[in-house]
Formats: sequence, structure tokens, C-alpha cells
Amino acid sequence: MNTPQVESALIAELLEALRALPEVTVDLACQGDAGGQVAVDDVSVSMQVAGRPLRLLVGIRKALYPRDVRQALWQIRDAASRRTGDAGADGTLPLLAAESISPGAKDLLKAERVGYFDAGGSLYLPAPGALFFVDKPPSKSTSRAIRSLFSGRRAHVLHGLLMRRED
Repeated sequence: MNTPQVESALIAELLEALRALPEVTVDLACQGDAGGQVAVDDVSVSMQVAGRPLRLLVGIRKALYPRDVRQALWQIRDAASRRTGDAGADGTLPLLAAESISPGAKDLLKAERVGYFDAGGSLYLPAPGALFFVDKPPSKSTSRAIRSLFSGRRAHVLHGLLMRRED
């Protein structure tokens, strides 16, 4: 899991990005701490979007890939329904924040109409009556880390491990 400093920095970046949106005012409503880790329903952000109240339930992850999205969606929707009785009934919107989110994961989140934010500054927020979409390319270090696993010496090591798995 992330360290509390990384999680706090990600939340600060999210709040800054939300405050930069037109006709939006933002307040960090509640941030709990469960033994040094922020759980999916521990961060709640109160907002006003064009005068309408909106609350975000923010789930924090280190990285999101398509394989992780279904579980994250289930967890954040469960947290929203526990808080409100019916997810989205009172202007509550789930949002997943991560240091990096793969393009496939972003597509899945958009299809499910769940907001997302990554440390690169990309933001998708399908608020009632408004849609905020800021798409920024991933940072060079993030994209390099993702694609460099199967190249160079790492590829040779992976190949050796797979070929000699009995040893």
C-alpha cells in the first residue's frame, strides 16, 4: 500500500486540480487514518459544482490496471452504499485516485461513470449536470516503468525464470 505521505500528496494534488475547475469550490470533509493506511471510504470531499452540492468518496490506490478496476469499483461502490444507503442517491460520487492509471483502466472507469484522478493530472469527474475531463499524458517515468519490464536485462531475467522454473 502507499505510504501516508504519498497518499496525502495525492489528495493535495486532487484538491488542487478540483479547485482549478470552473465554478467549483472544494473542501476536504473527512480524512481518516486506519493504522497508517487510507481505506477506500476514509476520504470524503465536499464540493459545490455550479451551486449544487456534491460529495466525492475517494478511493486511493498505488496504480490501477484493468485487472484491478473491478475490485476497486466493488469496494468504492460498497463504501458509498454503506454511507448513503444507496450509492449516488444524495449527490455522492465515487472517485478513484492513483499515482498511475493505465489507459485500459481509464476506459473501464469512464464506461462505469466512475471518476478518476492520477498523479499526472488526468481527471474524469461525471458530476450531475456537468462533466469534467482533463486528459494529460502519463509522466515519462511512469510510462517508462510500465513498458521497460519486458525489455533489456529484465526481459532476459524473466525469460530465464520462466524457462527454468523447476530450479
